[in-house]
Amino acid sequence: MADLWLDPFAGISGDMFLGALLDVGLPLEALRSDLKRLKLKAWRLQRTEVMRGALRGTRLRVTVSDVPHPHRSLREIRKIIQSAGLPARVVSRALTVFTHLGNAEARLHNVPVSRIHFHEVGALDAVVDIVGVCAGLERLGVDRLWTSAVNVGSGLVRAGHGWLPVPAPATAELLKGFTVFSAGPAAEHTTPTGAALLSALARPAQEAPPLIPRAVGYGAGERQWPDFPNLLRATLGMAPKTEQAVWDTDEVAVMTAHVDDATPQMLGYALEQALAAGAWDAVVGPLTMKKNRPGHKVEVLCRPEDASLLAGVLFRETTTLGLRVDMQRRFVLRRTLQVVKLGAHRIRVKVAFQGKRVLTVVPEYDDVKACAQALNQSWRTIAQKVIAQIKEKV
Repeated sequence: MADLWLDPFAGISGDMFLGALLDVGLPLEALRSDLKRLKLKAWRLQRTEVMRGALRGTRLRVTVSDVPHPHRSLREIRKIIQSAGLPARVVSRALTVFTHLGNAEARLHNVPVSRIHFHEVGALDAVVDIVGVCAGLERLGVDRLWTSAVNVGSGLVRAGHGWLPVPAPATAELLKGFTVFSAGPAAEHTTPTGAALLSALARPAQEAPPLIPRAVGYGAGERQWPDFPNLLRATLGMAPKTEQAVWDTDEVAVMTAHVDDATPQMLGYALEQALAAGAWDAVVGPLTMKKNRPGHKVEVLCRPEDASLLAGVLFRETTTLGLRVDMQRRFVLRRTLQVVKLGAHRIRVKVAFQGKRVLTVVPEYDDVKACAQALNQSWRTIAQKVIAQIKEKV
């Protein structure tokens, strides 16, 4: 397990992020091998060592052919990534980045995310940048990312929608919650692609996180200024062995709908169908809606790559006309599934750890119920016996 601390003192873009990963040890051929799985043609990677101001760095240039490349919808990009056969976490991270981008564009243009067609971001080089970064993080074993304050730049930038202020509206939308500043030449220092990578993958840090550095690298941007090092610094290392450094993190999609015309039977069945379709959790709670009508809040937690599938379930099984989808980072305990035998009965048990210490033991309800009924004992008695066995073993 490794941690990565990014210092975008001169901003961040997709190619700067890739260059920094190469500079801390990512093999170029491994990156090429992963990207070839996308089955996209007409792209090429070129690595060089360059000077930016007084500092050296690694420049990774993603070049594509001159033929026009289509604008792609989020659905099309999802299909490309999911069919590539990449590791599950690479797919999840890449889809989360594009989902953040899609949601930002949808809010800016006041249209459903399904109608968003990416322009600069959907171009071939950006697909390579985003999937390449996610594949590189996996190759380096990076579990957690932090970023210090982000230099967004200043001035104006030419984009697919014409001239835009810096930071570009999508960049500003994506960096909500992050510390930003402007320094150096008047230019776009942080691109929407770079902002989306931070928004989806990194946590803001006002100070350097506790870290034992293993490698420090610099990814170079395209532009050169004599007195401004256009570089992204990345520090790869391990967190100190402390109680605070044992949590795992992951990305989850939280889907929410408010309904005031659904029956209890309808909502109960909808939750069952959502869980059967792969949701991690599905709940309903009361609320008061417009015109003082009592209603229900339906909330489903799932993998980012499963959000579209679960949206179909909720649209089919409830009366909602729209869903809100938020990508959230959560802390999770490391857990294992163990089996305890009581006579002829097998009871599954979830065991959660904080470091090496057992923190929580949760017997499977249905297994305990079946055992309690067969032995004519209370559910609580069986559960206590199971928990005691687990604690003896660990």
